[in-house]
Amino acid sequence: MYCPKCQRPLPAQQVEMCPHCGQDLRRGVYPENNPPQPVQEAPQNASSPARTIILCVFAAILLGALILTAIVIFRSGKQSGAAKDQQASASDKADPSGKTPEGEEIVTTAAGDPETTAEPENSTEPGSPAEPGEPVNPPTGDPIDAAGLKKTLDDELEGLRSDWQVVVFDPVNNEKVESFWAASSAGIRSADDLMKSVNLVRLFVMADVYQQVKDGSIKEEDVQDDLTAMITKNDMAAGDRLVEVLGRGDADKGRENVKSYAKTLGYTIGFNRSFQSGSGSYNYVSARSAAAMLNKIVRGECVSPEYDRKMTDLLFAVESDEFDLGIEDEGVTKGFLCDVVQGVCIGTAGIVNNGERTYVVCVIVNDINSMDSCKKKTAAILRSIQPFFES
Repeated sequence: MYCPKCQRPLPAQQVEMCPHCGQDLRRGVYPENNPPQPVQEAPQNASSPARTIILCVFAAILLGALILTAIVIFRSGKQSGAAKDQQASASDKADPSGKTPEGEEIVTTAAGDPETTAEPENSTEPGSPAEPGEPVNPPTGDPIDAAGLKKTLDDELEGLRSDWQVVVFDPVNNEKVESFWAASSAGIRSADDLMKSVNLVRLFVMADVYQQVKDGSIKEEDVQDDLTAMITKNDMAAGDRLVEVLGRGDADKGRENVKSYAKTLGYTIGFNRSFQSGSGSYNYVSARSAAAMLNKIVRGECVSPEYDRKMTDLLFAVESDEFDLGIEDEGVTKGFLCDVVQGVCIGTAGIVNNGERTYVVCVIVNDINSMDSCKKKTAAILRSIQPFFES
């Protein structure tokens, strides 16, 4: 027997109430033969079809996103490969210098795409000094008549009663012409013998200072005023201050450092006393060393093109000469350091640009018999050189 309500079995003895659900059984309806009804399953949630639809839509959206991502990756890889092929093709056409046959330079952008830039043209007109601050770029020109110039210098020096050295450099072709004259058998033997000079060693001081600036040992703003004064105004006190800077406060050490620096460039100089000193051993330099130093500066091969340009700017800004150099001034830019010690030495070293060519010259005279005649002869020699650098 089973409870008519909960369909659970009832005890064998008759009871008034279902022990399982509390159904009242006293009404006389006591099912003796009431089999349990099958328990119905819970009805399915009516919202299940909608949920299924939502899941299908979400899956479709996710699948679409995955497909779009794959397409983007594929196209990106294809474009990258095409760019690399294009760059490789451009590289194959370039010569070892990294330029195309048309003279264009291959440049790779940040995105990896190659682009070409035209070769920049030289902004410096042939035969004219570069703009201030630009690297030195010697103008073009044919080789000079070196043999003719050598004969002219020899003729100018022959028979003089002092010791002379004259050295000329053509920076364009890096060609040197030199001559010397010894007044006696005890005199000089070449244009590279050391000659007495008080301040032509300024060239080496200037270069050494700029070398230290380039190397980071000296700040340019700390020495620029003294460099300008030493070169353009012939201020020897400024020169002595620079020597102390090179010696970290020790002038003797500074002079030794300048000599060592000159040695690294292949030149021997004697730097024995301060520029302002009127006694003691002289300073020494040869015309070949001074001219060769200037040649390096003009060619941008001394410190660096940038700092060499600054040195030529200072030389071209020299405000006055110790004496008439004899150089025709029309259309000529020149910058000379002059060194005159009464009865001891005359020296001048500088750069000349005549609008067509640039050249370097140094003249040194020792054991002077007549200051006036030696000054005039120096001017005549400088004047005789000019035609060899004119068209």
